[in-house]
Amino acid sequence: MTSIYQFNDILDSKEFHEKSEILQNDSWKLLNKPDQNDNQHRFWIKDLMQDTFYTKDLFETVKNVVSEHNFDVELHRVYANGQTFGQSGKLHQDYNNEEQWTFLIYFNHIWDIHWGGHTIVKDLNEDKFYSFLPVPNSGIFFRGDLWHVGLEPTSMCPIMRTTIAYKLDIKEK
Repeated sequence: MTSIYQFNDILDSKEFHEKSEILQNDSWKLLNKPDQNDNQHRFWIKDLMQDTFYTKDLFETVKNVVSEHNFDVELHRVYANGQTFGQSGKLHQDYNNEEQWTFLIYFNHIWDIHWGGHTIVKDLNEDKFYSFLPVPNSGIFFRGDLWHVGLEPTSMCPIMRTTIAYKLDIKEK
């Protein structure tokens, strides 16, 4: 079974543009970190569990997208990550089992390749690393036990790198 999937055009382009603008200008907290023991790598976070657009509407889209690859998922948690220059992540795992996966949506309405901000994911059984540019309205779906890192935007980037992170439980078929 493949452990990493990539998707484009997750939302209708008009809706995506509107929602990404709202999120970019919303209130954020500088509290997130790759793991609970790390006090050096902090970046921005916004909890989205009380927002029905993310827990119902967009989650339904995520469910439909992953069902194309025979996945049935339940929502464990959803939140937004934000990074600016100097806020590089740290290689980490979200879970330590193959029954929990992450769906990461790149939520900036524009992105320039010169701004960096790639997500790097390490293959579980090989010494291969995969790099994903944060293309607007695209996403990656990967096993939560894969080591990965969200890299910071470069100093040329005038905006915050924004992602929506869905933490998902795989349901039995």
